[in-house]
Amino acid sequence: MDAYAHQDLPFERLVEELHIERDLSRNPLFQVMFVLQNAPMQAVELPGLSLNPVIADGGTTHFDLTLHIVDSEQGLLATVAYNTDLFDADTITRMLGHFQTLLESIVKDPDQHLSDLSLLTDAERRQVLVGRSDILHDYVPGPGITELLKPRWSEPPMR
Repeated sequence: MDAYAHQDLPFERLVEELHIERDLSRNPLFQVMFVLQNAPMQAVELPGLSLNPVIADGGTTHFDLTLHIVDSEQGLLATVAYNTDLFDADTITRMLGHFQTLLESIVKDPDQHLSDLSLLTDAERRQVLVGRSDILHDYVPGPGITELLKPRWSEPPMR
């Protein structure tokens, strides 16, 4: 709440006061943003005009990762913007799955300790604990260390 008392402080002055080294390739304070839009977004009706809120995709992101969640009549709607030099679509999909698992765990038992919450699904937990048998199934062992260290030349015959 103290931040609201200083909300009129110019951003550049804040960065200057914190003595943060500037780098134009990234935001000086943070690289990940979480936005929760939980205030109702309602249509605006004007004479002869009806405006409905939409989630717009600007096609670019100002941060390495931004998770934007809107509380709607259909439930929580999430969009993710990310730096494709750092993340691929599969990684983002896994991260969203972990976030969903976390939220479901919290809803199921809101009184549990943070240390008891899990990000992994049951299948991922089994994979970590038991290992991946599909990797070993097609495994063909290569040459052993002694085979690799054998000299690859033949010695000349002794006289």
